[in-house]
Amino acid sequence: MTSIRRRAKGLLAARGLGAMGTLVWLSALAAAEPAQPAADSGTTHLMRISVFNDHLDWMWSYGNWGNPGMRHILQRYQQAHIQRVYLRTHDGSLAQYPSQSTTPYRGTIDVQGKDVLGRDREWYTWRGHGFDATAFDPLRSAAEQAPQFGVELWFYVTPLLDCDTGNGWKGDFAKAHPEWYRVFRDGAVSDTVMSWVFPEVMEYKLATLRELLAYDVKGILLDLVRQHCFKPGTELLDEQGVCRAMYEAPVVEAFRKETGRDAHAVPNDDEAWMRFRAAYNTEYIRRVRELVRATKPEVQLGVMVRGIGHGGTQHRGDPYRECLLDVTGWAREGLIDLLVGDQWMSRQRTPEQLAEQVRLSVSQVAGTRTQVALEMAIFDGKLEMVAQGLPAVRDAGAVELALYQDTVLEDLSVQGERNAWRGLAEIIAPYQGPPAAAGGK
Repeated sequence: MTSIRRRAKGLLAARGLGAMGTLVWLSALAAAEPAQPAADSGTTHLMRISVFNDHLDWMWSYGNWGNPGMRHILQRYQQAHIQRVYLRTHDGSLAQYPSQSTTPYRGTIDVQGKDVLGRDREWYTWRGHGFDATAFDPLRSAAEQAPQFGVELWFYVTPLLDCDTGNGWKGDFAKAHPEWYRVFRDGAVSDTVMSWVFPEVMEYKLATLRELLAYDVKGILLDLVRQHCFKPGTELLDEQGVCRAMYEAPVVEAFRKETGRDAHAVPNDDEAWMRFRAAYNTEYIRRVRELVRATKPEVQLGVMVRGIGHGGTQHRGDPYRECLLDVTGWAREGLIDLLVGDQWMSRQRTPEQLAEQVRLSVSQVAGTRTQVALEMAIFDGKLEMVAQGLPAVRDAGAVELALYQDTVLEDLSVQGERNAWRGLAEIIAPYQGPPAAAGGK
């Protein structure tokens, strides 16, 4: 889950000294003309605008709970002409739905969980009961209501994050099997990522997806960005910018049997050793695709990978070297329909730099049917960057801009006088087709 402490601090700041910056932005947005596509670009394709949603963040910050709370969120999407939502399914390994394969989230909220303006809302009846994913299913609620508002529902899954390091939540399976976690080159063991090198973990991960495919969902996005650890010695990259993970004993032993070589004696960037490790990740993607085809072949499959400058680190947007994710091979094999390049640090990047990430993603799936999208983080609330970046992102070849995350727009709307959702609609209107017909009011 997005760090609740950080978001709570941001809300308090916006009420105090931070409010001035918010109001300045809102005034500027109100006065600005909607951005126009570049006249001489020669690129006229329309884009899809989507958002990421973590329902726990809405519950914590605004008290959204139950079907009325989900309806309010979808109404906001309709105001902004949002066409797709990526709804988060797990925080760490705790499910945000009544899962049978892993531990559902249950919690009592005493501090936040209320509208920051103190307004009465019909979904506040949940107070005193806490957030219990066995009593209310946000995923089912979204699946049933999203079509009324012309919103396409995708689930976004974090299969490489079994403990959200912001809150330390682990499900029962993740707690019970520390022997099945990722191992790094120097022997350090991850505190957050279970390894699907182990057959038991692979089956555990696939069981989650079987549950998700039972919903009326249009797509599954595998968020392969979130595989971070904060435990000392668990840095993902070595000094050459190469992934130093996947040294689990079964992998090392299998490599020795196949090649006669010691994985710890060869360089970390040895091509054969990198290819050997990457094959385990490809096997997971194949198994997921096979499951989708056998269960609901109409459901699309996407992956999101770390982009240039992820988190301010030395990531250069090469998912193969940096994360052992062979997205080019996956696209050529027809395993993925969508590649999303992450720009978590997008607030520090120019439109040309955002376009650079799109061009890189396009080159990684060139000659295949896989489409390209860009994730843009908007945590600082500077939506003018969306207006500035849209033409560059579109002209670079992206078919979709996915904003992370939707609660920022709600924060801006309750902190100022202008509805930021409608403001976003004005910005994106020149780049997208008319909103889908919907029955919501």
